[in-house]
Amino acid sequence: MKRTLLQPKRHLGSRVGTVLLAASLLAGPGLASTASAVEPAPTPTVRPTATSTPAAKPSPSATTSPAPAAQAAGAPAAAKATSTDYRTAMAAAAGPGGAEMGQGLRSSDAPSRLRTEAGALATEGTWTPTFGVQGLDVSNYQATVNWQTQWDLGARFAYIKATEGNYYTSPAFRAQFQGSRGVGMLRGAYHFANPAASSGADQARIFVNGGGVWSPDGYTLPPVLDFEANPYAGQTIGGYYQGNTCYDMSPTQLTTWVRDFGRTMLSLTGRLPVIYTNTSWWKRCTGDATGFGDYPLWTAYWPSSASNYAGPLPSGWRNYSFWQYSESGPFAGDSNVWNGSYADLRTFARNSVPRAALDAIAAFTSSSSVMGSATSGITCGLRGGGCFQGFAKGVVMWSPATGAQPSLLGPIRDAWARSGYENGAMGYPTSGVICGLKNSGCFQNYQGGAIM
Repeated sequence: MKRTLLQPKRHLGSRVGTVLLAASLLAGPGLASTASAVEPAPTPTVRPTATSTPAAKPSPSATTSPAPAAQAAGAPAAAKATSTDYRTAMAAAAGPGGAEMGQGLRSSDAPSRLRTEAGALATEGTWTPTFGVQGLDVSNYQATVNWQTQWDLGARFAYIKATEGNYYTSPAFRAQFQGSRGVGMLRGAYHFANPAASSGADQARIFVNGGGVWSPDGYTLPPVLDFEANPYAGQTIGGYYQGNTCYDMSPTQLTTWVRDFGRTMLSLTGRLPVIYTNTSWWKRCTGDATGFGDYPLWTAYWPSSASNYAGPLPSGWRNYSFWQYSESGPFAGDSNVWNGSYADLRTFARNSVPRAALDAIAAFTSSSSVMGSATSGITCGLRGGGCFQGFAKGVVMWSPATGAQPSLLGPIRDAWARSGYENGAMGYPTSGVICGLKNSGCFQNYQGGAIM
């Protein structure tokens, strides 16, 4: 997105169906019932205001800011979620485009800069990474994007701001969402999180109502949670103090908020959201939380010179899906790159395979020939966010907790099947089959024990 240095607060920037493997694989792993019956998302619509939460009696004007400790406890957030006065005040404070992706990189409350202002601005707009697929993200600050020009410059995907907090819906979203697709781009929607305003579940519902949908059509990218520094830090708006860069919330509260948002998005759209963040803020405000490897990562890092290095990543991810590398060109809004081929991006748009699962299963099969040739694609939606892929000699199982592990055809797999696969007491495998026991015995470790 286009930004000015004088206005930091304006900156962002049971199974869907039964899966059958090859007949030689016996039966596939059971799928979690919580992932069942997700219908294709409807055509996105934009409402005049993001006010899906019923309005309650306006709260009285506050002469003093609520104490940060009270905010952290959640009571003021619950009040704000139902306060028309608060939402009106926040919409006015947000301005015509609301907060944008990338504002966290400029926050004066950040512990360190990922880049220097002068150095980065001297090179931004003059280069692109030499790998991947180029794209852009925009908001209402770029309300009249010439999409054909962006396509001619090389952009093949776009992310469009749909909503922010519980108080803002972009009036440009529909035109931008349709305009980017009209020239052939893959496109998706993003939501700027304000955890101090209302719960993760509330904002997920607002996001979906405001355009944060997904369907497996091959050109709708999964929704994005823009999760970064508080653009309203230190202000009192609508009678409520807005907190510090971490929204006056603890690491546990923020990570719980993200999981609440993610679970709700999964139930409403069939996809976990991509998480957009920058590493320094994530480390400071979530305590470098792990356990989000099944959420694709969009990292924000603006280097001070042309480089293919996307910066340090949060500890919970080994790789990233998108990299925002510039906020001043070559594309309108912010410039980004997809970390893979165009075919990979289309696959990412069509299904819900987490990047971590793709990478882990690919790494396992490339380092071992024990599985034979693939007999199916990767299927996800298992218990705990797990996935599997069928091969001639068995199945490779993956979950965020256990990584990629083999499940070879034979008596150990048969016993695991009788126990209920990953849904049973044994859970996911945590090792391969290990042999060399007495009388040619073998065993395999699982979350719930070992099968001999």
